[in-house]
Amino acid sequence: MTRATLAPVSTPGLPLALALALALGLLSSGAAGGALTPPGFAPEANPNAALLRAARNGDVRRLRKVVLETPSRWLDLDAALSTAASRARLPAMNFLVDLGATDLDRALVSAARWDHCGAVRWLISPDRAAPATALEAAQHAAGAMGSCNAEWLLLSVRCREEQ
Repeated sequence: MTRATLAPVSTPGLPLALALALALGLLSSGAAGGALTPPGFAPEANPNAALLRAARNGDVRRLRKVVLETPSRWLDLDAALSTAASRARLPAMNFLVDLGATDLDRALVSAARWDHCGAVRWLISPDRAAPATALEAAQHAAGAMGSCNAEWLLLSVRCREEQ
């Protein structure tokens, strides 16, 4: 006797409107890590995949090209910022924040995990209009990955703030 498995009604973390669009076939899953592909784009030409690839490589020229060629509603600037931070691509991070990426906390955790102290400093800089604030989460992520320089930097900043 085989046991039937049922597909979940909703996918955790996926907004209802996005899940509905997928179910109705308005979007399709792309080949690049399950990224969403807007209508009219082949999965291999997924603009989000191109955006993430450019962010990972720190290629500001390619970032600019993808942004100019793609409607903004299809681009995940926050994911690109996190990707750039995980590789300490400061010019790409600056470009993405200037374009409207706002999730500096996720980017901070990404930078801290990979021990990129320059990116961590950039994200928490008091010169920034809205610096990243998830210092404790980033410190724990750095500690879990053995990124002792970022962990020490975040601990020292937290201690200074508590005084």
